[in-house]
Amino acid sequence: MQRLNGLAMGVALACAPAAWAGVNPAVSLNAGSTSGMPGDSVEISVTLQILASPAPAVVATSNHLSFDADTPIAARSDGKPDCTVNPSIDKEASDFGFVPDGCSGATCTGIEALVLSATNAAAIPDGAELYTCRIAIAADAAPGAYAITNAFDSALDATQRHFAGIGTDGGVTVGGSLPTCVGDCSGNEIVTIDELLVGINLALGVTAVATCASFDPSRNGAVGIDELLQGVDNALHGCPFHPELRLDRRG
Repeated sequence: MQRLNGLAMGVALACAPAAWAGVNPAVSLNAGSTSGMPGDSVEISVTLQILASPAPAVVATSNHLSFDADTPIAARSDGKPDCTVNPSIDKEASDFGFVPDGCSGATCTGIEALVLSATNAAAIPDGAELYTCRIAIAADAAPGAYAITNAFDSALDATQRHFAGIGTDGGVTVGGSLPTCVGDCSGNEIVTIDELLVGINLALGVTAVATCASFDPSRNGAVGIDELLQGVDNALHGCPFHPELRLDRRG
């Protein structure tokens, strides 16, 4: 098996081109979505998707995940992000760090993830899970959708050739006891045509469910036909009346 220079690979990942204007992406790094209740510990994953043909032989990747203060990626006892590379892809030199540099606790706003190996030049399979991270939902987190913003940095082959790529966002849906109006993404107790179009994209898997958590009252991380139809019904006939919600909004 070809031996790689792990330090050189790490430097190459860190020195990725700043922009890929006009270049078709060859890969996508996709952040997943999850759901939980306040105080829960949940997990998200990031996967590799090959977009180009012929398929690039990607052996290393880097990306940034940014999170909300109420749904942060948890820290281990050593202060590093609680993220784990998928052992089946055999990238033993992978590393994770909080950003911005030198941050701790609530001052951290995201992580940097480097997936690489100093010894394994095998390409990462299309669709493979790259790594997982544990999300610690705050005990006082309000019900709703929280974005996990995913910024693509780089993808390399064994010769340290860079491939253009994109990052797709994920999210965390925090459940709660308050009733919701299915399809009401803006929280104004009205379901609009634009919000129904969002629901269709959610049901098709084009957009992360966390984009509009009200389409997922079952909190299972997916939008079903029945939930989409309930949104249509609410658009046609209005949202169910919840006096406690109206009182809250009046202050």
